[in-house]
Amino acid sequence: MPQNPLLLLFAFQPFGGRAKNASTGALQRLMAKAVDFPGLRLTARFLPVETGAAAQAICRALDEVRPDMLLSLG
Repeated sequence: MPQNPLLLLFAFQPFGGRAKNASTGALQRLMAKAVDFPGLRLTARFLPVETGAAAQAICRALDEVRPDMLLSLG
């Protein structure tokens, strides 16, 4: 594992007419606490909840960010 590994986090955007998605809220709270994870760099993406769109967004993010680790919420 590289020094200061990069963790890419995913959560889903609201769907079905809802104003919020629990995974989005959890990720926002986690990112607000990023200073509590010394030696770990965090970056996040919020995924659309549409057929095929999430998979495309994940592939783009992996190509752009090149993370050492990946965690998806939701």
